[in-house]
Amino acid sequence: LFPMLVVGAVATELATPAPAMAATTTAAAEASPSKPYAANEALVPAARVKLTIDRAISLTEKLNVCKNQRNPNNSNSTNGNNGNGNDTMQRIEIVQELDNLLLKPQNYVGSLSLQGVPKTPAKAYLESYKSMSGDLPLQRFLIQNGDVSTWKDLKRKEKLQESEDEVRAALNAYTDVLLFSGKSYLLNVDKKTQSNMVREDALPELKQVITSDMGVRYLYRNQLLTNMEDAKAELKYQLKAASSSGSSGLQYDAIEADDLLELLTEARKSCDL
Repeated sequence: LFPMLVVGAVATELATPAPAMAATTTAAAEASPSKPYAANEALVPAARVKLTIDRAISLTEKLNVCKNQRNPNNSNSTNGNNGNGNDTMQRIEIVQELDNLLLKPQNYVGSLSLQGVPKTPAKAYLESYKSMSGDLPLQRFLIQNGDVSTWKDLKRKEKLQESEDEVRAALNAYTDVLLFSGKSYLLNVDKKTQSNMVREDALPELKQVITSDMGVRYLYRNQLLTNMEDAKAELKYQLKAASSSGSSGLQYDAIEADDLLELLTEARKSCDL
């Protein structure tokens, strides 16, 4: 998209919503124009991702507890054969559920209709372009259309990635239908800085504010996506290592869960930002 130029400015209402949500989203945004808005159902896929991460963390913590109980170097470990059968079954169940959660499709989006590639950005966004002193005839038109062309190319690539990554699709289901205000935004700076910006005609344009807001959202999203991909890779590695450490099938005792837990915890932090 466009360069992220403004940090600390919160835009308030503009992206075009999906057709099924248009009436609800517009009405709600007009009633509460102080922050970006999307219909609640658009947040459901992302909420499902968060629940999956929480469950995976809980399972991984239990896996570590089981391993510590079997570790002979741990003073609190369980020695002897008592309970070993139950412990092994518990580890098997935990690993199988982790495999299903992280390595199998989860259908986070469900029946929600995802937004396709819009033809153009919202009208208010396009109207926010301002002519600069010294602009040549048609210069603004050419710049604007060049930006729109780049924007559409990025949107197409994003939709292609969604088809290959259901976590990305779930998170984009919400950000794709966010509505921002085409009339106002909240500038989070001190009074002196704000006064200077007004005197110097340096207040950010609407499109810069929206770009900044969306840029931060995509930054946190990408952090989560990276941690989830790394978590999946780590689980695959541990399963492969456990399967090759013995001749009698998967050796569940050989699975190390510390790195997996760390990656999942980082993914949850991105959800909470």
